[in-house]
Amino acid sequence: MRNPVAVFPVFLLFAGASAQVPRVVLAEGELLPGWPTNEVLVDVGIADTNRVGGFAFGVRVAFLGQPLSHALYGSLGGEPERILRVPQTLAGLTQLTVGLGVTLDDAGRLAYTSFVDGGRRAYWLEDQPLAIEDDPSPAGPAWDDLLGLRMTESGGIHVNGLTNNEQLGRVFAGLPFVQTYQGGDAVPDLPDVLHPAFFFSEARHAPDDNHAMHLFAMDNQSGLALVRDGAGVVVDGELIGSDRPIPVSMGGLPGEHWDTISRLRINSAGKSLFAGFTDAGPFERDVAVVDDRIVLRSGDTIEGETLTSILRAAAMNESGDIVLFWGVQPGNVLPIGILNGRILFRRGDPVDFDGDGLPDAGYSIGNPDSSVELSERDALGNVTVYANTRLETPNGTVGALLAIRASALAPAGTSYCQPAVDNSTGGPGVMTALGSAVVSDDELVLRATNLPPNQFGYFILGGTQANVPMAGGSDGTLCVGAPLGRFSAEVQSSGAEGTVSIPVNLSSIPTNPAQPVLPGQTWNFQCWHRDVGNTSNFTDAVGVSFL
Repeated sequence: MRNPVAVFPVFLLFAGASAQVPRVVLAEGELLPGWPTNEVLVDVGIADTNRVGGFAFGVRVAFLGQPLSHALYGSLGGEPERILRVPQTLAGLTQLTVGLGVTLDDAGRLAYTSFVDGGRRAYWLEDQPLAIEDDPSPAGPAWDDLLGLRMTESGGIHVNGLTNNEQLGRVFAGLPFVQTYQGGDAVPDLPDVLHPAFFFSEARHAPDDNHAMHLFAMDNQSGLALVRDGAGVVVDGELIGSDRPIPVSMGGLPGEHWDTISRLRINSAGKSLFAGFTDAGPFERDVAVVDDRIVLRSGDTIEGETLTSILRAAAMNESGDIVLFWGVQPGNVLPIGILNGRILFRRGDPVDFDGDGLPDAGYSIGNPDSSVELSERDALGNVTVYANTRLETPNGTVGALLAIRASALAPAGTSYCQPAVDNSTGGPGVMTALGSAVVSDDELVLRATNLPPNQFGYFILGGTQANVPMAGGSDGTLCVGAPLGRFSAEVQSSGAEGTVSIPVNLSSIPTNPAQPVLPGQTWNFQCWHRDVGNTSNFTDAVGVSFL
């Protein structure tokens, strides 16, 4: 646990709607945990995630004006955070650095950048070099410039760069390398061939490697074009590309054209996301596009916040959860995070600096940067959003990597029996159902918040609604009626945050006897919990009508 008045803070943060209190992991200015000397962090890179809970990112450290040192830091999944890699001599090459960019797969393998002897850039998979500038590429000519490295969760490795043979662009996939595109190639639905000198702008591959999105430059000043799964993306006869019309059916405004496209994402189901910048007015030009439809644009209002023209970052995971960082009025300087259409955080939200689960005075979220990554959901529907940001501290503003943990699930059902009787926190416990009311989705999570810390509780359910004050000798009101069931096999402690949560198995709910939930039924849920002073209490309740 760190001291919240230390001179140099370090940050990993968890926050958001239906979220934990923001908590800190790494930031500029503090000693890197596990680093053998007293060098302090001067730079923190953006994290990459895998589907087993791992994340990794690059850092740079320095001491008293000495040359910068580098390391990769994080967790490969199911283990404590630690230093994952430092520069070393491998395959006869001396790594002068390891870069701030890193990518990892579900097996915990790391692919990363470095500079090696002679100041050449190199790409590595663990201990093996993948590509080195001035060395022959797998296609024959020497690499002139390495432009991008990405590894999918299933282990596919994608390298793109330029060779010194007429500066042909190359994109390679898998091991051994297979050339997938080069300058001068013709791509279906594109009006021109790929630019021979610099054709490649951005690429994303699905975690299972079965889908891909690329942003290509075309020859003869035809501009940039979006390519998905090997063909240009066309909507109502219009190619998605720079200076091209945006169809009204896609959400475009009359006469609106694309300017730039960026932040590509695609998952294994083929769902796609990208951010666009258009030639609309100054308060409408930034858009977020999901499956070729504009779902949000500057000028829209979310929970009372009006989005300005700055869409700072965007990311999507395998479940199709989407996070966006957007400026809000006035002046583009009050950014918010948006998760699945709900506000995740606002600038100025407090954070837990010392790791005790409680917010610390003087520590708050500053301006997010343009980098963001999103984890896969856990069993309770929670995701972790990793982002570079500024953090406000009592000693000034520092750069940080934030990990914002929150529920990706939308509220389900209708609350009633509100408010509950106040518990020892001074307020009522709150019951929430999250996920889907569709039985076949089998996606329902129960969550109770604002409970007394470190007290035991479990969920109950009933087929009818009730109102029984001081039921079972408690201080609260029982709000569910027969037939009754108890999730007593899943008793939990509310912990420091005063929260308990469980996924519900809709094929077998704990009535007597157990039974499946059927479409057309309504079930009501509540949490019964211990409280200080040898008593108990109830939250309010929520009824879910299943489909």
